Amino acid sequence: MARARDSFSDLLTRLLTGAAVAIVGLAAIWAGYPWFTLLVAVIIGVLIWELAQMLGAPRNAALGLGVAGGVLLLAAKLLPIGVGLPLLAVTGLAGLSLLPRNRTLFFVVATLIMLASFGLITHRDTFGVTWMLWLVLVVAVTDIAGYFAGRLIGGPKFWPRVLGQLRDISAARQRHDIVAARIARDQVERVLPDGPGGPENADPTHVSSSGRDRLRS
Repeated sequence: MARARDSFSDLLTRLLTGAAVAIVGLAAIWAGYPWFTLLVAVIIGVLIWELAQMLGAPRNAALGLGVAGGVLLLAAKLLPIGVGLPLLAVTGLAGLSLLPRNRTLFFVVATLIMLASFGLITHRDTFGVTWMLWLVLVVAVTDIAGYFAGRLIGGPKFWPRVLGQLRDISAARQRHDIVAARIARDQVERVLPDGPGGPENADPTHVSSSGRDRLRS
Protein backbone atom coordinates (compact mmCIF):
# COMPACT_ATOMS: atom_id res chain seq x y z
CA MET A 1 0.00 0.00 0.00
CA ALA A 2 2.82 2.39 0.93
CA ARG A 3 4.57 1.58 -2.35
CA ALA A 4 1.39 2.40 -4.29
CA ARG A 5 1.11 5.75 -2.52
CA ASP A 6 4.76 6.54 -3.31
CA SER A 7 4.18 5.72 -6.98
CA PHE A 8 1.57 8.48 -7.19
CA SER A 9 3.29 10.99 -4.92
CA ASP A 10 3.61 13.45 -7.81
CA LEU A 11 0.03 13.03 -9.04
CA LEU A 12 -1.27 16.31 -7.57
CA THR A 13 1.62 18.26 -9.09
CA ARG A 14 0.98 16.62 -12.45
CA LEU A 15 -2.75 17.39 -12.26
CA LEU A 16 -2.18 21.07 -11.50
CA THR A 17 0.50 21.39 -14.17
CA GLY A 18 -1.64 19.53 -16.68
CA ALA A 19 -4.63 21.77 -15.98
CA ALA A 20 -2.57 24.92 -16.52
CA VAL A 21 -1.04 23.55 -19.72
CA ALA A 22 -4.48 22.47 -20.97
CA ILE A 23 -5.97 25.93 -20.43
CA VAL A 24 -3.16 27.66 -22.32
CA GLY A 25 -3.02 25.05 -25.07
CA LEU A 26 -6.76 24.89 -25.70
CA ALA A 27 -6.99 28.68 -25.75
CA ALA A 28 -4.20 28.84 -28.35
CA ILE A 29 -5.86 26.13 -30.45
CA TRP A 30 -9.14 28.03 -30.37
CA ALA A 31 -7.48 31.35 -31.22
CA GLY A 32 -5.53 29.88 -34.13
CA TYR A 33 -2.92 31.86 -36.02
CA PRO A 34 -0.73 33.58 -34.86
CA TRP A 35 -1.18 32.53 -31.22
CA PHE A 36 -1.08 28.79 -31.79
CA THR A 37 1.98 29.13 -34.03
CA LEU A 38 3.79 31.26 -31.46
CA LEU A 39 2.98 28.83 -28.64
CA VAL A 40 4.29 25.88 -30.66
CA ALA A 41 7.46 27.82 -31.51
CA VAL A 42 8.12 28.53 -27.82
CA ILE A 43 7.48 24.91 -26.84
CA ILE A 44 9.74 23.64 -29.61
CA GLY A 45 12.49 26.02 -28.50
CA VAL A 46 12.28 24.61 -24.97
CA LEU A 47 12.27 21.02 -26.28
CA ILE A 48 15.36 21.60 -28.43
CA TRP A 49 17.13 23.32 -25.52
CA GLU A 50 16.30 20.43 -23.19
CA LEU A 51 17.33 17.83 -25.78
CA ALA A 52 20.67 19.55 -26.32
CA GLN A 53 21.34 19.65 -22.58
CA MET A 54 20.43 15.99 -22.17
CA LEU A 55 22.87 15.04 -24.92
CA GLY A 56 25.77 16.97 -23.42
CA ALA A 57 25.75 20.36 -25.18
CA PRO A 58 27.38 23.30 -23.37
CA ARG A 59 24.88 25.62 -21.69
CA ASN A 60 25.24 28.50 -24.16
CA ALA A 61 25.15 26.16 -27.15
CA ALA A 62 21.98 24.48 -25.86
CA LEU A 63 20.30 27.86 -25.36
CA GLY A 64 21.32 29.01 -28.84
CA LEU A 65 19.99 25.82 -30.42
CA GLY A 66 16.68 26.25 -28.61
CA VAL A 67 16.27 29.84 -29.76
CA ALA A 68 17.25 28.85 -33.30
CA GLY A 69 14.67 26.07 -33.32
CA GLY A 70 11.82 28.40 -32.41
CA VAL A 71 12.88 31.13 -34.84
CA LEU A 72 13.42 28.72 -37.73
CA LEU A 73 10.00 27.17 -37.15
CA LEU A 74 8.38 30.60 -37.44
CA ALA A 75 10.39 31.28 -40.59
CA ALA A 76 9.29 27.95 -42.10
CA LYS A 77 5.68 28.88 -41.39
CA LEU A 78 5.92 32.33 -42.97
CA LEU A 79 7.97 31.43 -46.04
CA PRO A 80 6.75 29.42 -49.06
CA ILE A 81 6.79 25.72 -48.24
CA GLY A 82 9.57 24.94 -50.71
CA VAL A 83 11.85 27.41 -48.93
CA GLY A 84 10.63 26.78 -45.40
CA LEU A 85 10.89 23.01 -45.22
CA PRO A 86 14.71 22.87 -45.59
CA LEU A 87 15.00 25.30 -42.67
CA LEU A 88 13.60 22.63 -40.38
CA ALA A 89 16.86 20.69 -40.66
CA VAL A 90 19.14 23.65 -39.87
CA THR A 91 18.92 23.30 -36.08
CA GLY A 92 19.92 19.64 -36.26
CA LEU A 93 22.78 20.46 -38.61
CA ALA A 94 24.01 23.19 -36.26
CA GLY A 95 24.09 20.65 -33.44
CA LEU A 96 26.57 18.54 -35.41
CA SER A 97 29.21 21.20 -34.82
CA LEU A 98 28.15 22.38 -31.37
CA LEU A 99 27.69 19.13 -29.44
CA PRO A 100 30.80 17.34 -28.14
CA ARG A 101 29.05 13.93 -28.40
CA ASN A 102 25.73 12.36 -29.47
CA ARG A 103 25.78 14.57 -32.57
CA THR A 104 23.97 12.18 -34.88
CA LEU A 105 21.32 11.44 -32.27
CA PHE A 106 20.70 15.14 -31.77
CA PHE A 107 20.45 15.76 -35.51
CA VAL A 108 17.87 13.00 -36.00
CA VAL A 109 15.72 13.81 -32.96
CA ALA A 110 15.87 17.60 -33.38
CA THR A 111 14.93 17.36 -37.06
CA LEU A 112 12.02 15.05 -36.27
CA ILE A 113 10.83 17.48 -33.57
CA MET A 114 10.96 20.35 -36.05
CA LEU A 115 9.08 18.38 -38.70
CA ALA A 116 6.44 17.27 -36.19
CA SER A 117 5.91 20.83 -34.98
CA PHE A 118 5.54 22.12 -38.53
CA GLY A 119 3.04 19.35 -39.21
CA LEU A 120 1.12 20.31 -36.06
CA ILE A 121 0.81 23.92 -37.18
CA THR A 122 -0.19 22.86 -40.69
CA HIS A 123 -2.77 20.46 -39.22
CA ARG A 124 -4.41 23.30 -37.25
CA ASP A 125 -4.38 25.67 -40.22
CA THR A 126 -5.69 23.08 -42.69
CA PHE A 127 -8.28 21.05 -40.79
CA GLY A 128 -9.40 23.60 -38.20
CA VAL A 129 -10.24 23.46 -34.50
CA THR A 130 -12.31 20.28 -34.40
CA TRP A 131 -9.74 17.89 -35.80
CA MET A 132 -7.05 19.54 -33.70
CA LEU A 133 -9.09 18.96 -30.54
CA TRP A 134 -9.62 15.34 -31.63
CA LEU A 135 -5.85 14.89 -31.92
CA VAL A 136 -5.25 16.50 -28.51
CA LEU A 137 -7.88 14.24 -26.92
CA VAL A 138 -6.27 11.07 -28.29
CA VAL A 139 -2.79 12.16 -27.14
CA ALA A 140 -4.04 13.20 -23.68
CA VAL A 141 -5.92 9.94 -23.06
CA THR A 142 -2.91 7.96 -24.27
CA ASP A 143 -0.48 9.81 -22.01
CA ILE A 144 -2.72 9.62 -18.95
CA ALA A 145 -3.32 5.90 -19.42
CA GLY A 146 0.39 5.35 -19.99
CA TYR A 147 1.24 7.20 -16.76
CA PHE A 148 -1.05 5.08 -14.62
CA ALA A 149 -0.04 1.85 -16.34
CA GLY A 150 3.64 2.67 -15.94
CA ARG A 151 3.27 3.47 -12.24
CA LEU A 152 1.08 0.46 -11.45
CA ILE A 153 2.99 -2.12 -13.50
CA GLY A 154 6.46 -0.57 -13.67
CA GLY A 155 9.36 -2.06 -15.61
CA PRO A 156 13.02 -1.51 -16.47
CA LYS A 157 14.29 1.87 -17.59
CA PHE A 158 14.17 2.64 -21.28
CA TRP A 159 17.55 3.82 -22.64
CA PRO A 160 18.89 4.77 -19.16
CA ARG A 161 22.21 6.14 -20.47
CA VAL A 162 20.46 8.97 -22.33
CA LEU A 163 17.07 9.19 -20.61
CA GLY A 164 18.11 8.33 -17.06
CA GLN A 165 16.82 11.68 -15.74
CA LEU A 166 13.26 10.89 -16.82
CA ARG A 167 11.81 8.69 -14.11
CA ASP A 168 8.68 7.40 -15.80
CA ILE A 169 10.12 6.46 -19.21
CA SER A 170 10.41 2.68 -19.09
CA ALA A 171 10.25 -0.15 -21.57
CA ALA A 172 7.01 -1.26 -19.92
CA ARG A 173 5.44 2.15 -20.36
CA GLN A 174 6.16 2.11 -24.07
CA ARG A 175 4.07 -1.05 -24.38
CA HIS A 176 1.32 0.36 -22.19
CA ASP A 177 1.21 3.56 -24.27
CA ILE A 178 0.62 1.53 -27.43
CA VAL A 179 -2.27 -0.32 -25.81
CA ALA A 180 -3.66 2.92 -24.36
CA ALA A 181 -3.47 4.59 -27.76
CA ARG A 182 -5.56 1.81 -29.30
CA ILE A 183 -8.14 2.09 -26.51
CA ALA A 184 -8.22 5.91 -26.79
CA ARG A 185 -8.69 5.78 -30.54
CA ASP A 186 -11.52 3.25 -30.23
CA GLN A 187 -13.30 5.32 -27.59
CA VAL A 188 -12.99 8.55 -29.56
CA GLU A 189 -14.30 6.84 -32.68
CA ARG A 190 -17.21 5.44 -30.65
CA VAL A 191 -18.14 8.94 -29.49
CA LEU A 192 -17.50 10.46 -32.94
CA PRO A 193 -18.20 7.59 -35.35
CA ASP A 194 -18.33 9.88 -38.38
CA GLY A 195 -15.31 11.92 -37.40
CA PRO A 196 -15.19 15.25 -35.54
CA GLY A 197 -17.87 17.65 -36.68
CA GLY A 198 -20.21 15.07 -38.19
CA PRO A 199 -20.35 13.18 -41.47
CA GLU A 200 -19.45 16.17 -43.58
CA ASN A 201 -16.05 16.36 -41.84
CA ALA A 202 -15.42 12.64 -41.55
CA ASP A 203 -12.86 12.54 -44.37
CA PRO A 204 -9.48 13.69 -42.95
CA THR A 205 -8.22 14.26 -46.50
CA HIS A 206 -10.68 17.13 -46.91
CA VAL A 207 -8.76 20.39 -47.07
CA SER A 208 -10.32 23.76 -46.42
CA SER A 209 -9.93 26.59 -48.89
CA SER A 210 -7.41 28.34 -46.63
CA GLY A 211 -5.48 25.11 -46.33
CA ARG A 212 -5.40 24.68 -50.10
CA ASP A 213 -4.09 28.23 -50.48
CA ARG A 214 -1.35 27.50 -47.93
CA LEU A 215 -0.32 24.26 -49.66
CA ARG A 216 -0.25 25.91 -53.09
CA SER A 217 2.01 28.69 -51.79
